[in-house]
Amino acid sequence: ADYQLLDEIVYMEIYHNEIMEQIIKKGVMIADKEYVFYSATTGQVRNKTITLLKKTFYNSHKDNLLVGLTEETINNLGGMNVGKFISYTALPLSSSVLPDHEIDIDRCILVKGLETVVTDTVKFIDIQKDDKGQYYVADVPTEHLEKSIEIEHTDGAGMFLPGELPSSCQIRSGYFKGAMFPFDFRAFTKEVSHNAVVIDAWGKEVDIEQEDIRFIFTTSQLKMWKMYSSWDAYKKAFKDNGIRISINSYANPPKDIVNFAYQYLQTLPYGCDIEGICDRPKKDIEKMQTDLEYTKEVMGLTSDEEEDDNKKMSNAIIAEALNIYPQLIYDSYIQNKIKSFIRAKKRSYRAGKIPLKGYYSYASPDMYAFCEYLFCGDKKPQGLVPKNHVYNKYFDDKGTVEHLICLRSPHLSNYEYGKRDLVKT
Repeated sequence: ADYQLLDEIVYMEIYHNEIMEQIIKKGVMIADKEYVFYSATTGQVRNKTITLLKKTFYNSHKDNLLVGLTEETINNLGGMNVGKFISYTALPLSSSVLPDHEIDIDRCILVKGLETVVTDTVKFIDIQKDDKGQYYVADVPTEHLEKSIEIEHTDGAGMFLPGELPSSCQIRSGYFKGAMFPFDFRAFTKEVSHNAVVIDAWGKEVDIEQEDIRFIFTTSQLKMWKMYSSWDAYKKAFKDNGIRISINSYANPPKDIVNFAYQYLQTLPYGCDIEGICDRPKKDIEKMQTDLEYTKEVMGLTSDEEEDDNKKMSNAIIAEALNIYPQLIYDSYIQNKIKSFIRAKKRSYRAGKIPLKGYYSYASPDMYAFCEYLFCGDKKPQGLVPKNHVYNKYFDDKGTVEHLICLRSPHLSNYEYGKRDLVKT
C-alpha cells in the first residue's frame, strides 16, 4: 500500500539537554523547513523524544490544537504545570478513530466527579516538601495505618446512555481524555431521583431531559476545564475550531483465557500456587509435541482461515498438504517449524505471558452511586456494589465464580492484588 508522507509532524530523539533546550526555545530547520517544539507525551519523555510541528502548520492550526486558548490566556488565569500542559497538548496526536455516529457536543455536559473521604487501613507513604520546594519521601511505610483519604471515585470516568456507543471506551478530543461507560442515567431520574436537574462544573443548573443530554463527562476528563468560563465557552471553542470527539479504543469482548504479565508474576503474594499457575503452559507444551491437530491449530496451520499475508498463505498451503498426507508432519522443514514455534512459546512463558482464566477490560466506578450524588444530592452515596466487591456480567453468568482478582498495569506492588467477592444478580 502507498502511504502519504506527513512532513507537518516530526518526532525527534534528542540525547543532549543543551540541544533540546535550544530546539525548544528557537526551533530547528529540517530540509529547509522551520519546525517548532509542540509537545512531549509521558512515553516520549522517557525515551528522550519530543514532537515538532512545521511552523506554518502550527500557526495556521494553533486555535484548533489549543482549543481556542493561548499561552497568554493560560498564564493570565494563573498558569499551570508545564509538564502537564505539554502532555495535554499531545492528546490530539493519540491514535483514535471517529465513532460511527458523531458525538454531538450539545448533547453533552461536564460535571464535577464524585469525591468522598474513605477511612481504611493503608500503607501510608509520607511525602514532604523541603525549603527549596523539592518533594521527598519522609517515611517509608513499615506497617499498616488507618487513614482518612479523599478519593475521587469517578477519576477519568464518565457515562453515556446505552446505545450511543457500542461499548465502554476511551475517548480523545481537545483536552479530553478518559473512559466512558454505559449507564441509563435518564431511567435513574425517572425511577429513583424523580429529578432531572444536575449542576454542571461551573454551578449552572441543567435539565438533562429538556437539553436531551446523552453524555456526562467529569472535570477529571477535561484537563483544562478551569481555563474556560463555562461549558458554553468550551463548546463555542470546540465548534469554532471544528473539533470532534474520537475513540481511542473500545473495551475488549470477554474471553475465557488471557495472558498474564511479568509484572504480576514479580509481585505475587507469598503462598500462591506457582505450580497451578504453570499447569496450563506445561500441558500446552506437552500437547504441541503429541497432538497433531492441536499443533496445527495453535500454529495457524489450518486451511479454513482467511489469509491476509504471505505467511498465512504459506501456513494454509502446509495445512492443506497435511490434510491430504498427515505423514508430512515428519518432514524436516515442518519439524523445524514446529520446534521453532515451541521454543518461541517457551520463551514467551518464561517472560510471564502465561495463559490464565480471565480477560482484560475497563473497570467502571459505581455509576449508580454517581447518579445518587448527581441527581439526589447525596454526598455519601451507597451505590450498588458493597465494599470489597466487584460486579462482572461475564463471570456472573457463569454461575460458579465466587471471587475475582482485579489487576492493572503498571503494577508495582503485591498490595495491588485486589481480591474481590463477585456480586451476584
